[in-house]
Amino acid sequence: MKDSQNILLQSTSILSLLLWFKVIGVNVALGLKKFLSAERAPEDDVYGMTTENSEVSEKAKEDTNRAQRIVNNDGENIPYVMALTWGAVLCLLNRSSDDERFEAQKWAHVSAYAIFVVARCAHSISYWFSFPVLRTSSYMIALLASIAIAVNAVIATFD
Repeated sequence: MKDSQNILLQSTSILSLLLWFKVIGVNVALGLKKFLSAERAPEDDVYGMTTENSEVSEKAKEDTNRAQRIVNNDGENIPYVMALTWGAVLCLLNRSSDDERFEAQKWAHVSAYAIFVVARCAHSISYWFSFPVLRTSSYMIALLASIAIAVNAVIATFD
């Protein structure tokens, strides 16, 4: 495989791994918040924190709710864009890597995916710390990056 194709695959792989680590981190944070707010499943009573624990603060409940919303939002967006991104890789690899357009499209793909990953991380952080303007901005940037990935893939199939 040529170096240019390797860069495409390696970059997409690394960015996917980073994004997956972010998803895992958010899910672990949700589990911790559920533990602290006594919202674990009843069979998890081995920890001594049942859902009937009345000493849980409202802040702990709010934090759990916020963490759940972050996980839900990730689940509504990230899997689709990851599938789209890897489909785009297939579209790009289907063309000749000797073509000058391939180089431009490869870097457009990698750049758009990197922007998506950074924006999704910023979205989770801004959601967690209640920064609504940054949260909305990062969501929109990630959305535009995902559209760029899709459009680039379509262009690659017609060139």
